[in-house]
Amino acid sequence: MRHQTVSACLSPPHGPAATTDAWGTKALQTAIIAGQLLLALTIGIPIHLMAVYLGSIIAGQLLLAVTSGILITRHLTVGYCDAIMAGHSCWLLPVGYH
Repeated sequence: MRHQTVSACLSPPHGPAATTDAWGTKALQTAIIAGQLLLALTIGIPIHLMAVYLGSIIAGQLLLAVTSGILITRHLTVGYCDAIMAGHSCWLLPVGYH
């Protein structure tokens, strides 16, 4: 089975664009990424997810903070700006674990 690498950069908007609309746009982008991950999971593609933290991001809304990557075998829960984007997380394993 082929592995697909997906990187998700979650960072708040900066400068003049840091408005409610900018936050909404970022939340939408995050939701789209989560939807793509769930689609891949549905058709049985193992996914290596890397969450990249930029600047002073607070990772409290993520179910599991990661610094390198995790193998996801079921559904993914990502919380961003107090909004749950998709599914429930379970069976999170280190990347090198099989």
